[in-house]
Amino acid sequence: MRRTPYTVIIHFGGRDLKASEGYWAKFRDVYDPSFRVELRRSLATQQGRQRGSVVHRFFVDNELSWGDATDIAVWTLASPKDQPAKVVFVADLKKPTDHREIE
Repeated sequence: MRRTPYTVIIHFGGRDLKASEGYWAKFRDVYDPSFRVELRRSLATQQGRQRGSVVHRFFVDNELSWGDATDIAVWTLASPKDQPAKVVFVADLKKPTDHREIE
């Protein structure tokens, strides 16, 4: 078929998780509506460019800094009160829990 498979890196905009830190950029707030809109727009743009090609894999915002095991939680809680990820996280923390023993 004489086509070479390759990877595509998808970069897109949207609201950042305000208190996040990263080597290249801040972490995206995946709970903000702009995340889905911007990602879909970027993917649609790439899809039009890739017709007839063999795309092996897509990378979304290549080389994100995830921090250590608790950094995203800390960044979320340190963000402003209107940060969508923080609103969801705090609501989840306030939910009643089932205190049954975990087997």
